[in-house]
Amino acid sequence: MSGIAGIINFNKKPVEKSTLNNMLTAIAHRGPDGREVWLKNNAGLGFVKLETGNVGPQPFVLDDKIAVVLDGAIYNRDELRDQIKKQGLQFRGESDAELLAHLYNLSGERCLEQINGMFSLAIRDEVKNILLLARDRIGMKSCYYYSGPDYFAFGSEVKALLALPGVNAELYPPALIEYCTYQNILTEKTLFKGIKKVQPACYLIITEGKIEKKRYWQPHLAKTDLGAEEKYIAEFQKLFPKAVKRTIPGVSFGSFLSGGFDSTSVAAIARKYSETPLDTFCGYYPEGEAFDESAIAEEVSERIGSAFHKVPITPKDYLNVIDKVIYHLEEPTTGSAAFAYYLVSGKAAEKVKVMLTGHGGDELFGGYPAYKVAWFKERLKSNPLEIFRIFREIKGWEWAKILYFWIYPLFQPNVRYGLYTMFPEKAQKELFQPEFIQAAADLESPTISSELIEDNNLPLDDQIFYLYLSGYLPTLV
Repeated sequence: MSGIAGIINFNKKPVEKSTLNNMLTAIAHRGPDGREVWLKNNAGLGFVKLETGNVGPQPFVLDDKIAVVLDGAIYNRDELRDQIKKQGLQFRGESDAELLAHLYNLSGERCLEQINGMFSLAIRDEVKNILLLARDRIGMKSCYYYSGPDYFAFGSEVKALLALPGVNAELYPPALIEYCTYQNILTEKTLFKGIKKVQPACYLIITEGKIEKKRYWQPHLAKTDLGAEEKYIAEFQKLFPKAVKRTIPGVSFGSFLSGGFDSTSVAAIARKYSETPLDTFCGYYPEGEAFDESAIAEEVSERIGSAFHKVPITPKDYLNVIDKVIYHLEEPTTGSAAFAYYLVSGKAAEKVKVMLTGHGGDELFGGYPAYKVAWFKERLKSNPLEIFRIFREIKGWEWAKILYFWIYPLFQPNVRYGLYTMFPEKAQKELFQPEFIQAAADLESPTISSELIEDNNLPLDDQIFYLYLSGYLPTLV
């Protein structure tokens, strides 16, 4: 990952280079391979580089009128470059930032619809006097912003914005209420007052002190033909290897490997297309054998022919890194997986520069109990006698979660859409002072899960899929 940051002064004053450099210093850990800034008139863009093959020099400036910073990768770069070359345009190099500059110059903000990739990006258009700030479709790359009376600023992390004068780490009560409800902050809010995040598949247009928010993509949930299973399998077998192959970087890389379906699938395909031996990494718990999947992971590694690395994780390790993990997370997240990822990634960094992961498989393929409950309910609508067959299909370890998502929505409507409730409304009244709850409500109405779904006329299983894909999954990045 690299890091981006930038400032637009609404008062027309030039951006101070030292201010922009302070922002970049706060996120310097994202880009150990270089730092550059671009300043012109009342605008400034900054970049810290992690070289992964197609990063190139940034900020990239086209014809002294379009400046671009991009954290991420454009996977369909070859197709897009060919389209641009056919129009007689020439490239200076191979960077995705240059490609993005040409795409924007030709298509404006609609260029986002053409990109297949993971990214957070900013484009400064000197002719139109606007800043475009965007995030990829699933939200794999983070992007935060702050808008004050005199300036607009953005960065890959909250830390970049907290480096600005006048921006303080002050709690925003509605965000804490939302986190305590869903164990996540699903909207644009953050726990930091005044700091928001660009939502996945969305972009902002900033001009003359105004912010316009737009969406350039949303999942298309077509009705499933249950009799066409073979067709779907064949299509997946074409798309999945292509998707993994596109993520393979031009530098040394490895893959997380737990032995589960998701990470195994990614590692196996990556090994097939890798031009160099693949390193796979698995964390294990010497003091928690019940959670140790390393034996399965090692067997997978042997079968696909990768170099396997076991990383022990102990309670002492947790204590040693807890401050660092909290610092880099910036906001709380569900579960404790961040500790394992941090520790395993630290060991992996000794050998490789980029890691692939199977993250997102449960969201895309219905791996959570909430999906199964929704599917059961849809079956019962057409045939109530299916209840007996359904009971036989539920595994013993699934019963607690199945019952939670089946029965609890009768008392807590937010659970209907598949999200666990950490502190329901009654518990929040015991957790917080009445003044705090009222202060949060005065600032912003509580987030209702149904409001996060684009089309409430969809079948319940599709509604859950939409919420997990566009709301829950980005919070795990």
